[in-house]
Amino acid sequence: MRTAVKSASAEAAQPAASTAAEPEARRVPVAPIEKLISQPPVIAAMLVSDMFTTTAAGLATHLRWYEGGRPDMALSLVIVAVMTVLIAKWRWAYTIANLTSWTQQVAETGRALFLALSTLVVVHVIAGADVSPLRGWAFEWFLVAWGLAVAGRAVMSGFISNWAKAGRLARRAVIVGAGPPIQELIDRLDRTGSTAVQILGIFDDRSKERAPERVGHYDKLGRFDDLEPYCRRNRVDLLIVALPTTAEERIMHVLKKLWVLPIDVRVAALGSRLKLRSRAYAYIGDVPFLPVFDKPMSDWSVALKLVQDRVFAAIALVLLAPLMALIALAVKLESRGPAFFRQQRYGFNN
Repeated sequence: MRTAVKSASAEAAQPAASTAAEPEARRVPVAPIEKLISQPPVIAAMLVSDMFTTTAAGLATHLRWYEGGRPDMALSLVIVAVMTVLIAKWRWAYTIANLTSWTQQVAETGRALFLALSTLVVVHVIAGADVSPLRGWAFEWFLVAWGLAVAGRAVMSGFISNWAKAGRLARRAVIVGAGPPIQELIDRLDRTGSTAVQILGIFDDRSKERAPERVGHYDKLGRFDDLEPYCRRNRVDLLIVALPTTAEERIMHVLKKLWVLPIDVRVAALGSRLKLRSRAYAYIGDVPFLPVFDKPMSDWSVALKLVQDRVFAAIALVLLAPLMALIALAVKLESRGPAFFRQQRYGFNN
């Protein structure tokens, strides 16, 4: 989830201590849709930055320690850069929550670089290679790459913090159910999770005599039948089910309407008598939720796909540019139509 979220699906944050601040002081403005910033491109930018700085630092320091370069230099650069990114990802370094915490990023990037470079040295020791210059190169590589990574994260942390305060980075959520427990749920989310999740409103099938038309700062937006079109129009990322776990039929009724939407669904576990291990819950601020289902691709998967698509497309464009130029010329000589074919395509479940 945005800003304060971390879990197995890269979205839950560890429970934070509840503060005494009033909800109004912690709420962020609802940003217009056109000003929203998607999380995957931010993660992709950090991923590319780490790959580039690690490789550049390795190349620069290598030329200082090895005159003329080693034959396996390119392979070493790629392996260390990839390992560093994978270790950092394993340590949740590519979540918005961690990217916001610059001090935590200092530790995580240092750990990832140290483990990746230590592996490189150990492999050479096992292979029986001379590691005298390698140890010096690895140490200098570590210092330079770590410094560049820390500087990059300091800049990114500042941007993310500003975007979060403006409400441009928070995930957009709606709450299903306006029963008695919802007031505490909203108060807790406003206090500790408002930069992670932006609540747009509430949906409930019950009449205003049984369910209020407004809870706290949030209005009732419609009935359960209005959920799907509203989620599509307003770029909703998260559905929070605030119905009691005993209301299985009502919960299933809601879920069946949302199978076609690529959004995350969480059931609020605040006050639930069902107690599970802490790892079973996802947290937004200090509020526990039970994950029901996730969107088809996590933010990390989307970010990785963004990088892969652009890298492979750039390589293909360079290699095929002469052939494509000839094809475009042939198209223009034989027809009035454009050289490029464009078509609107539809994604997940329309």
